[in-house]
Amino acid sequence: MLPKFIYESLPYINLSIGVAEICFFHSFWTALSGAMFFGAGAVMWVLRSDNRRKDKRTKARYQYKRGRELYEIKPFFYIVFGLLVTNWIDTPTLHLAGAAVALFGFYVLLKRGIYRRCAVT
Repeated sequence: MLPKFIYESLPYINLSIGVAEICFFHSFWTALSGAMFFGAGAVMWVLRSDNRRKDKRTKARYQYKRGRELYEIKPFFYIVFGLLVTNWIDTPTLHLAGAAVALFGFYVLLKRGIYRRCAVT
């Protein structure tokens, strides 16, 4: 069994490795590997976050089965898409758009983390 500090940091380690591979190496295979690391970290983060939520699970939130998974992964998709656009396309306007999309993904992720820690009655 892994020590607790390693177990708790695994999603963030995978996300960081994925971001580093996407940003610093400019080949298709390393970008694909980075996207896979990022995806693995995102799935781990979503599963842990969903399991540790303190707010009530309402029926309306889980009405659509397939939409819930897409909803949970959406901020991670924004982040990786923004990073790929920023690092792989050489147009200054698209660099700004990619950075804006990635920052919006971080914003949504932060807001969800804050809301899930609050117990709603």
